[in-house]
Amino acid sequence: MIIKPSIRQTGAASEVLDILGVGFGPSNLAIAIARQEMAPELSTLFLERRATFGWHELMLFDTATMQVNFLKDLVSFRNPRSHFTFVNFLHNQERLASFTNLQTLFPRRTEFHQYLSWCAAHFDGRVRYGTTATEIETVLHNGELLFRVSAEGPNGPEHHLARNISYCGGLRPRIPFPVAGEGRVSHGYNLLRDIENHAPDSHYAVVGAGQSAAEITELLYQRGARVTAIASRFGYMPADDSPFVNEIFDPEQVDVLFQTPDEMRSKIFEMHAATNYSGVDLDLLKSLYAEWYHDKVCGKNRFDFKRMTRVISATHTDSGVCLEVEDGLKSTRSTLTVDHLICATGFEPRSVLDLFTEDLCRRVRMHESGAPVFDRNYALDMELDPGLAVYAPHMSERQHGLTATLLSNMAVRSGEIVESIVARRARPFTTRPEREIANAG
Repeated sequence: MIIKPSIRQTGAASEVLDILGVGFGPSNLAIAIARQEMAPELSTLFLERRATFGWHELMLFDTATMQVNFLKDLVSFRNPRSHFTFVNFLHNQERLASFTNLQTLFPRRTEFHQYLSWCAAHFDGRVRYGTTATEIETVLHNGELLFRVSAEGPNGPEHHLARNISYCGGLRPRIPFPVAGEGRVSHGYNLLRDIENHAPDSHYAVVGAGQSAAEITELLYQRGARVTAIASRFGYMPADDSPFVNEIFDPEQVDVLFQTPDEMRSKIFEMHAATNYSGVDLDLLKSLYAEWYHDKVCGKNRFDFKRMTRVISATHTDSGVCLEVEDGLKSTRSTLTVDHLICATGFEPRSVLDLFTEDLCRRVRMHESGAPVFDRNYALDMELDPGLAVYAPHMSERQHGLTATLLSNMAVRSGEIVESIVARRARPFTTRPEREIANAG
């Protein structure tokens, strides 16, 4: 039985989109490519709050490399013959041979950003940049139940009608402790912007134990800064990219993890966090340690590593930032004053539920953990007409696995979403279809 939402009617003439994308980062860009190659008959539009395409550009340090094989680009695992492969991008830029001579599978992030920007430029006509989605509701339009997405664009308010929404609103920087005041505390996401006006010999505290924390520490160290690294572990741990463990990112593992009971799935994530969230490239570890040791030899001592330590709070002062820290090895608390605090403390997915009206939120099935429940095809499980769907892959890690927020499965996932939309479009909108909701609640 379909639970009918409270709806209002609209008879205004408007294009009804098959796919309305909120956000135009790599995930929705992959969907745009998949739609062009698999179902060009689908009408699409993407709303992107930023003025131009970008992907973590304020973290594009000159020496930062990708932690994912370049073959896990936006399309190769789904269609290796595509125009949009990273290899074809290199060929288009006339540097395929030069890249091959590097003998690496891991390009620098600056080059991968160029690749993504090159792909995005093909879809400029289908993207409204500088446009922020503000609300998602349901309306009855000419007898058909549709989503209505309100937005603020360069020319003011605008509204769009769609049968399917692909929400890829990206990730929100996370700081896991209270901060009083502002000005000297930054998330690593904004590092290159924030350090422009800092004195090169400033004293920084860098909080975090993952790849970004180590990269930031090395960057600041090479600039001549004094760095206090604060990590909740005894030391930086190398990322586990061994082949057997790395299969956790293979496309076929999504089916396995989706069918796995919650408790076991959580155990897998905990056991193998070093494949993604808390691991550091081994070459970077060795390089950073060598620089640290060399400075010790020279008596400079610009690097201090606080092991098994967490930040309790941070408070701005007239001259810097005062941190209250807890040393797990000594079971003591103390204060540390630095010029600037950089938090490499991860991200959390932005939620599409923040845009839903209250009525629409009530129609989302929720897990006991408080997370929304998803179908295997990355659509929210909702009590709505089967012709409507909201896909939000970045929010589905609990059911779909570690690749939910990563590039690794983006090519295959985008194809699955487009296939789902095509199948939904052909389905008669009379009864709610049977859905595959495995181990969801």
